[in-house]
Amino acid sequence: MAIFLSNGGQALSVTIAGSMDGGASEESTPDAAPAASEREILHAHYLAMTSFMQGLHVAGEGRFAEFNVLLPWLVQNALVHFLSPHGLEQYGGAAWGTRDVCQGPLELALTFGHADLARAILLKVFAHQNPDGSLPQWFMFDQYADLYRHDSHGDIPVWPLLALAEYVEAGGRPDLLDEPVAFWRDDAFHPSSGLPTVADHLARTLDYIQSHRVPGTDLFCYGEGDWDDTLQPAQESMKRQMASTWTIALLYQACCGLQPLLEAAGRTDLASRFAGEAGRIKAEFADSFIFQGVLAGYINFVDGQPRPVIHPSDARTGIRYRLIPMTRSIIAGLLTLDQAADHERIIEGNLHYPDGVRLMDRPASFHDGVARVFKRAEQAANVGREIGLMYTHAHVRYTEALGLLGRTRLGRELLRVSPVGQFRRLTTSEPRQRNCYFASSDADFPDRYTAASQWSRLKVGTEDPVGVRGGWRIYSSGPGIYCRQVVQHLFGLQLHDRRVVFDPVLSQEDDGLEVAMTLFGQPRTIRYHVAAGPVAAPGDTGSEDAGSGRLRVEADGRRLKGRILELPYRKGGLDVTQGQLADAAHIDIFLTIDGQTVQ
Repeated sequence: MAIFLSNGGQALSVTIAGSMDGGASEESTPDAAPAASEREILHAHYLAMTSFMQGLHVAGEGRFAEFNVLLPWLVQNALVHFLSPHGLEQYGGAAWGTRDVCQGPLELALTFGHADLARAILLKVFAHQNPDGSLPQWFMFDQYADLYRHDSHGDIPVWPLLALAEYVEAGGRPDLLDEPVAFWRDDAFHPSSGLPTVADHLARTLDYIQSHRVPGTDLFCYGEGDWDDTLQPAQESMKRQMASTWTIALLYQACCGLQPLLEAAGRTDLASRFAGEAGRIKAEFADSFIFQGVLAGYINFVDGQPRPVIHPSDARTGIRYRLIPMTRSIIAGLLTLDQAADHERIIEGNLHYPDGVRLMDRPASFHDGVARVFKRAEQAANVGREIGLMYTHAHVRYTEALGLLGRTRLGRELLRVSPVGQFRRLTTSEPRQRNCYFASSDADFPDRYTAASQWSRLKVGTEDPVGVRGGWRIYSSGPGIYCRQVVQHLFGLQLHDRRVVFDPVLSQEDDGLEVAMTLFGQPRTIRYHVAAGPVAAPGDTGSEDAGSGRLRVEADGRRLKGRILELPYRKGGLDVTQGQLADAAHIDIFLTIDGQTVQ
């Protein structure tokens, strides 16, 4: 028996009842009161999500209006991933992935000013660090605390380093370094005795990294793999002889972030160690990882000489380009301005597809599941998730690189992976849910062999395009990272402790955009005025008036003075204090762009 209830056209409730004797009991027939109560519960849940995101709302009917539908759901997805990490397809497990929780939940918390939540995440992660400085791939809590993956991919120790640097940079209290946190005891499944500090955990992590070098180099070795789970090494020697370009760039970014905060906290010896690690990476990066002007996906050291893996010169894999070393090297500031532009062109020309950027320019070879170079990439029969190469998380990190470069197509690329309006934008999109995050966009090929032979059907302008389906839902760090890109880079609202940086990256079509958001406990309306014109060059001074030709901020008509930040590839945003904003209700941001770039 199905019962349909309507409250005058505003909402519809459907109840399906059944029984074992062939007829539903009349007692199961609902009335309007429970339906109304359920609507109240759902509305309260919606208000909780919008409150967490500081009431963020886009006014009007412009292209970003769909964020009003999307972002509350993404916040809900991100909190599910944080509090009970299950997905609709990945419904087992419920473990914290060390890499995952140091990204999505932590970045979501920092984006909306919840520094205490970010601090709690960091303390739980460090409490599960092994005494040798390594960290588990994933771990569980309470009565399931004895369930965890002791070993981990090579990048895992780096994530808590970067997460702590981002926490302090975003305004988290630096006294976290002095917080006592015990190491994890494998033999007893509980924290060990003794009270080392978080700073001791940082030192132990660096000890681990520096004791796992590629022989004859100063480079952290590949180990059990990196972010792309499908590219785990198939041969034991690869774990020791290879270095991941992406992991090395990530480590460089973490070391550069930690050094100044450790220096400011008076831990000069540890600061010097992280500065030295960053310096060694910087000195070796161009010679060891860039060949013929192109970043290699990996480096394999043979007889002490670096040889590129996943590169135009790599005949063994046949794969020429890998996305995430390029985007992470840009984000980390490891490339020169010209090198960053060159790799941006490589991405646009070889990895960009209608449904998003792909991890590589072609899938790994498939020989009936026999692994030769990489494990799952050459074993899995499914054409989805990382195997299908369009992993939404990586596309979102690509938008982060665009934001740091100041590219005005940032908004378009964020909308590209929004399910809310995807059917209007992508003709090859197959039916999918509109109110949740999809971990991937999976090409609708029946098998690996068909995918390999017909890969061009995914590209723009093909006569017989293949459809793309939504992949696994919700279970990902992607929702939190996506929210960060919208708030911090697109809208340019970067919250810190008693200060805010205004650094929007919009295009001229966004002139007149209006966004409401609570800043420092005060509801504000932020209005954007975007015009074309000359911009400040990267070499201009960082004084109060520097960059005034491209960025001006007013609070209730008062022009705000502040420091213009320096970014690796352009002038950054305007850094102002909470006191300067006072109780201003309206903030006007005047932004000047030059072609397709905010510099």
